[in-house]
Amino acid sequence: MQRFNLGAILFLSMGVSACNGTSDTDASKPESTHSNQTAAEKKEAVVMNKPEKPTDSKRPSEKLKEKLRQAELPEVTESGVIVYKSLEGGFWGFDGDSGQKYMPYGIDKQYLRPGLRVKITGLIDDGVMTFQQYGKVLRVQEVTVLDDSKAGHAPNSY
Repeated sequence: MQRFNLGAILFLSMGVSACNGTSDTDASKPESTHSNQTAAEKKEAVVMNKPEKPTDSKRPSEKLKEKLRQAELPEVTESGVIVYKSLEGGFWGFDGDSGQKYMPYGIDKQYLRPGLRVKITGLIDDGVMTFQQYGKVLRVQEVTVLDDSKAGHAPNSY
């Protein structure tokens, strides 16, 4: 006499019952959606149900700026130095003269030079976490170069 595994029997019985029956959601669908449509008709139905493209003419950066204004994030203007840290694969930071460290988000690449002294105006976004956890995320709005005499070159990037 062979021994049957109870788990295998339950698995097989569930599979058989699933194949033979219909679900409650299938029974509530109209007949026409089950079988009598051709492939072309089904494709046309999918295309007709496709959502329309947004008509909003704003660019994403403008939308982001608007959302940030609505969120009333604190604005800061601070002078300091752009720094490059090789930790975690490398990242750019901004060390403010007050001692506060920032992660400059959205800064133009022309300002990414270690040792460049700048004045940055931006919004502090405490709702963002980074792998580096170097400082507060600063969504840069404006950059003014104060001194580039000690600025180096950006490290090689791949």
